[in-house]
Amino acid sequence: MTANILRKNTFLSNEPILFALSFIVLFFCSQCSPLYLFNDWGDPNIYFSIGKGMFNGKVIYKDLFDHKGPLIFLIYGLGYLISHTTFWGVYIFESLFLFVNLLFAYKIAKLFLDKDKSLLVSLLYLFFFLCRTKQGGSADELITPCLMVSLYYTLRYCTNRQKSESRLNRHFAIHGVMFGIVFFVKLSICTFWPPLLAIPVLYLLKEHKYKKLLSASLFFVYGFLLVAIPVVAYFVCNSAFNDFKFAYFEFNSLYASASMGLHFDAFANIVARFLLRLISPDFYVYMLLLSMAFLLFSKKYICDILPKVCILLSFVLVYIIVTSGPFDMDYYYITLSVFSIIGFIHIIGLADSKMEKYKWLKPTALTVVLFACIAFKGFFGQKAACLLRTEECSFWQKDFAAIINTAPDAILIDLEHETGVNTIAGIVPAYKYFFHPNIHDDAFPQLKEYHINLVKDGKPDFVITNNKEFPYINENYHIAARHRQYEGEEHFIYLFRRNGL
Repeated sequence: MTANILRKNTFLSNEPILFALSFIVLFFCSQCSPLYLFNDWGDPNIYFSIGKGMFNGKVIYKDLFDHKGPLIFLIYGLGYLISHTTFWGVYIFESLFLFVNLLFAYKIAKLFLDKDKSLLVSLLYLFFFLCRTKQGGSADELITPCLMVSLYYTLRYCTNRQKSESRLNRHFAIHGVMFGIVFFVKLSICTFWPPLLAIPVLYLLKEHKYKKLLSASLFFVYGFLLVAIPVVAYFVCNSAFNDFKFAYFEFNSLYASASMGLHFDAFANIVARFLLRLISPDFYVYMLLLSMAFLLFSKKYICDILPKVCILLSFVLVYIIVTSGPFDMDYYYITLSVFSIIGFIHIIGLADSKMEKYKWLKPTALTVVLFACIAFKGFFGQKAACLLRTEECSFWQKDFAAIINTAPDAILIDLEHETGVNTIAGIVPAYKYFFHPNIHDDAFPQLKEYHINLVKDGKPDFVITNNKEFPYINENYHIAARHRQYEGEEHFIYLFRRNGL
């Protein structure tokens, strides 16, 4: 008995393994980690710049503009407090979020399998998830654990309604918190929840348990308000609620309308992208469809038709949101990864029932998955000498930052999408529109007018652009550096310095 107790409390139990694995795998598979010189993806640099500004007296949306939800800037701002000019702090939060994701994938698997098979499910899910994370640090990546947590409590209710109903208030409060987090990071993905919450709601209505339904609903609102009240209070206290409302709701509506206006038909566009990924072939989408098939046609997991239909509807709604944007980017599919869990449970469930006797299986599976993840990312094509720091390596953002930092308290504006120079140079953006969001000038002409007026008046010390004929730029600025970039046809990114500086 003593040996069994010790075995259960060793570091080799599955939860600590998943915790350690989250940090180890992202050390190699996210450019936010200390292994890499820099994460040059625009989105994390936007979040970092605004999060940095948040902790340097700037107010989100009022002083610094983007259309993502405020909580992503808070996460990056906390990362900035750990490291001012690198993403090391973000890597820590990214790893913690991944651990929550894997932990609840493991807990879902344990609803149907033993703990060792459940670990294998979480490992397969880890590789599947990382197939869509790009360079790391996306908003989609950081909200996926919220979806996994809610999916766990939904499946837990479906597999044991009698026991779950005694804890329904608590579970609905958790749903409310998860919904609230996603609501204030990426609003569109909230379509995930209504079909899932409909499962207990419809059962309670059918059984005339109206008081229990009212109580659970109030606890959901309570959970949501735990997130919403501090967020709203932040904007009200900083006289920025209208800025928040415009940036997060009105601008996103404008952005969606402008994006869809580029395409012939929203529905036809979604169908075309779906068919294209089937033909490609895209095994990621294949696995999602296979998982939904196992859910619908197998009675091993859920017997009633109601929860099956509701989970499928949740998948369809999120899929529509993911594929209806202006670009069909792989990392948009990250949030859909949670629906793959039933497929992996089914696959592992077919394995040898005595597999727990194979003592080599756990370390082998961990090793194989870790190396598979690293091989898939391929160190993002970076040189070994740079990663090992055996030679001095530079990159164009660092070169631009070195020039900018020769001027005291330099003010920089980026006329394109965020390039990351603000991060490397340690600059807190001085202007509300410190970069150009991905929206056409025809849809939001104020943005270009704002930039033209800044350049015309010669207010920024430095300007980054790929358009050396930008209005008034040659009158007030000169080229201090350029970087040759190859994206399709060859073009340059220019660093302009104000004349006389």
